[in-house]
Amino acid sequence: EQKVDEQTRDIKAMLEYTRVGLFSVTEDLAIHKDYARYLETILDEKDLAGSSLESVFLDKTSIGPDGKQRIMTALEYSLGEDEVFFEANMSSLPNELTLETEAGPKIVDIDWSPIIDKEGCIEKILVGLKDVTEVNRLRIEAEESRKSLSFLSEILEVGPQRFLKFSKNAEQSWNEIRQHLGPSSSELSKESIRKIYIVLHTIKGLARSYNFKELTDYIHLAEEKVTNKTHLDLS
Repeated sequence: EQKVDEQTRDIKAMLEYTRVGLFSVTEDLAIHKDYARYLETILDEKDLAGSSLESVFLDKTSIGPDGKQRIMTALEYSLGEDEVFFEANMSSLPNELTLETEAGPKIVDIDWSPIIDKEGCIEKILVGLKDVTEVNRLRIEAEESRKSLSFLSEILEVGPQRFLKFSKNAEQSWNEIRQHLGPSSSELSKESIRKIYIVLHTIKGLARSYNFKELTDYIHLAEEKVTNKTHLDLS
């Protein structure tokens, strides 16, 4: 009894102080009464015990009706069944979703794990929600800084005079492309699109010669847009 009391206290302490929104989904697709208090912070709601998973969580996410239905169906078909049913439906359970709350949008990382009973069937499904909004923001900022440093490094490698020459040629190329653009891309003639492609191909070659890697990739994507639109052999 003493060991059980100690384990109970440990579990309660974990649910009280963990920074992960831990909860389990019962056979009626509701939130079990024992859940981490931090879940209330993530979902921006109180007293979640017995609440429908769909109403307090899925209805607040960016996922569409079909996606929500797939999640609910996957859980329904897994609960009370062998673990193999959960594994077969794992592809319907997302690892990340955007949650809309009064405090603003939150990006949550999601972990799904089956809880097996003595008979080897899934009794409940343990779900862990982790707010990764700030982490994602910092990652995006770090990626933008990395790109800026990469661009600067490429420019320094080329040198100011050669870069200014490239910029002048690129500007002339963009102006030439603008001259072929009409009110909408659907109204462009095949000849105009052919000329746009040739200009893009020329500036891509120049960018490649200066080792402007990312710009080269972007121009290559623009070339693909042109060729996919016209289905012309422009090689």
